[in-house]
Amino acid sequence: MLKHKLFNEFDIKINEQQQKAINHIEGPALTLACPGSGKTTTLLFRTFHLLSNAGIKPQNILSMTFSRAAAHEMEHRFEKLFGSFIDEKVKFSTIHSFGYNVLRNYYAQICNHDFTILNEKKSKLLKDLYREINHAIISDDKLEELEGAIGYFKNAMIRPEEFEQYPIDIPSFKEIFIQYGKFKRENHLIDYDDMLTITLWIFQRYEKILERYRSRYHFIQVDEAQDTSKVQHEIIKLLAKPHDNLFMVADDDQSIYSWRGTDVQFLLNFQKEFIEGKIYYMEKNFRSTQDIVESSIKCIQHNKERFNKNMYTDKPSIRKVNVITAKDYGDQISYVVNQLKKIEDLDDSAILFRKNICAVPLIDMLERNNIKFYIRDHKNGFFTHFAINDMMNFLKVAIDQDDKDAFIKICYKTNSYISKPIVEYFSNTPTKNIFDALLSYTDLTSIQRTKINELKSHFKILKTKSPKAALTYTLATMGYKESLESYCKMFGYSLENVYNIISTLSSIAENTATINEFLTRLKKLEELIKHSTKNRGNNALTLSTLHSSKGLEFRYVFIIDLLNEEFPSKKAIDLSNISNFSELEEERRLFYVGMTRSKEYLDLITVNGRQSQFLNEISDVKEVETPFKINSTVLHTVFGKGTICAIADSTVTIRFEKHGVRVLDKTIIIKNDLLKNSV
Repeated sequence: MLKHKLFNEFDIKINEQQQKAINHIEGPALTLACPGSGKTTTLLFRTFHLLSNAGIKPQNILSMTFSRAAAHEMEHRFEKLFGSFIDEKVKFSTIHSFGYNVLRNYYAQICNHDFTILNEKKSKLLKDLYREINHAIISDDKLEELEGAIGYFKNAMIRPEEFEQYPIDIPSFKEIFIQYGKFKRENHLIDYDDMLTITLWIFQRYEKILERYRSRYHFIQVDEAQDTSKVQHEIIKLLAKPHDNLFMVADDDQSIYSWRGTDVQFLLNFQKEFIEGKIYYMEKNFRSTQDIVESSIKCIQHNKERFNKNMYTDKPSIRKVNVITAKDYGDQISYVVNQLKKIEDLDDSAILFRKNICAVPLIDMLERNNIKFYIRDHKNGFFTHFAINDMMNFLKVAIDQDDKDAFIKICYKTNSYISKPIVEYFSNTPTKNIFDALLSYTDLTSIQRTKINELKSHFKILKTKSPKAALTYTLATMGYKESLESYCKMFGYSLENVYNIISTLSSIAENTATINEFLTRLKKLEELIKHSTKNRGNNALTLSTLHSSKGLEFRYVFIIDLLNEEFPSKKAIDLSNISNFSELEEERRLFYVGMTRSKEYLDLITVNGRQSQFLNEISDVKEVETPFKINSTVLHTVFGKGTICAIADSTVTIRFEKHGVRVLDKTIIIKNDLLKNSV
């Protein structure tokens, strides 16, 4: 047993639950670690226990996690804690680096040729295959979806003949998948996922190779085991046999990557796969205060497919979890910005959201208020989305009718009967003005001439409008809406998602006066996002998707856009209505991950009339409390004297002496100090 005096030497407190996990030596074990329970510390001390007390050699322990950053951190922390006690270096790796090691040692021997890793060329290859098979150009966001789908099916070990059972909104996906695999085989290329699928193939077919790894690695440790996909799970199981000295640390309540092929059932079925397996619990949360822990428990207990755990903390509450109901999206951002202005240490603050697109209008307001930020995923698909590029090209033509390049990109999307021969002529004519060039084409039909003149008039009108009105006009009047609907239907895009992206664009346009200013602003926002990494650690707020926030912690956390049919999604809600709860439960786990990032202050923000059902599930969490009572006389800074008639969860109804009955947003009243008790 690892003695407590060693813990004292390192000034690290180990509780009884951690001690039990650390002391486990042989046989399969699953340690269920609640958020903030010190799982990394436990895994490091268990590693040291194997080396110092059980006499295991470092080269006989395989410790794996699921990101290079996590592996490097564990290696660094172990060296810092125990380096002076251990002569040999102890390694921590990712499962992909383990797979790469297997391929480097045996691929050429088995296949009679070496391999090349397909990195940045993967996207180009898939673009070419998509164009060749579908006779169309794939957009950046659809390409990301294609790459994700390929990764999912490979990690979940689903064969092409089974694809029809799954909803895939990518034209000719099965053929692309097959041709992609064929091209790689013929050219001796492997991608990131092949490191695992080929490793499993080698282990299943070459017993001697598998035995070499088994004879080397007597003990296997897996961190973040809830993130294992089926192919990873199968590799780990094969390696661990026959002794099954497998030690996994996981939290089923933080399993949030099913779209990558992970499955929480691998954990839930642990004792079915390993009948002699032991389960340890680490339930003390060292990170969050009492109120945050209790609210998180109320949330996750609505899930049925989970281990029953009793998370607790010794940290007293500093304040209640706040549920903020904003009037609209703009008010939501205003609330967050106003709160951030009060925070001195922005490095210990984060805004979390469901999708990266949510960050763009937020960044717009942060920059306008001189609040530095760092965004974890700066590769934001917003500025490369086809609808955004289309809208920007419409506006570019409106302010510069010599911009032929912009016009060529949208001319087929205007319902103006512009044919390919017209475009070829137009492209080569020396006439600078777009419409002069078009109208000089001698073979125009009367209907084409009429339509081109109409389009010319539309662009003339467009130039006079405000940026927000110009976007609306483009959609409603210039034929782009019909083009969008047709394009989305043809290529499997969600029209609702596209409209959401345009709505985000519109919210940015609202804060600019002219089209030129708007286009300049968009370019500036793109640059701000791209270069925000330099702000990290320089008193800068962290912006992150909920998925990317896993493993992080902050004193102040704001979770925005908690809107029904967005989070949880409409799809998850619809499936739950026919008793399929898997997606809803995963989205609830994602919300739980976000809540448990907070150490002391947690604000959950929704919009009036669209409150997420997740907030209803923790309904006894207090909304921002009002100091006013029904029938009390109050004084409003704008409406003057009045009497409170009713107080609801998010509104206050007041009968004013000069302005009649008004229903006011409680959050806005309080945060802006608009109402005072009248003496």
